Amino acid sequence: MKIMLDSNIFIALVISLPYSQAAIDKMAEWEQQNVELLVPTLWSYEVASTLRKAVATRSISSEEAVEDLQDLLSMNISFPRLCLGTGSGGCDANMHPIYIDGLTP
Repeated sequence: MKIMLDSNIFIALVISLPYSQAAIDKMAEWEQQNVELLVPTLWSYEVASTLRKAVATRSISSEEAVEDLQDLLSMNISFPRLCLGTGSGGCDANMHPIYIDGLTP
């Protein structure tokens, strides 16, 4: 099974948030189930931006932010290859289609 995750669940693993324990528990469950974790293309930028803001608000130190970023980037996650899912056969088996209503190539 594959699941596409937002950066927020990963941030909750390294910064204490109200839902951090739930995020930790869910990630452990998915790991046990061998779920493939997919993240959107902008994931690394979102994570870096959130960590930078945490440093700016003194929630974490810059050293912690660097360590957190390294930890998150070392996780077993995949950045999917995307294609336009128009039914015209433009996607191969390793790509994830994007469907946009009314859009034709």
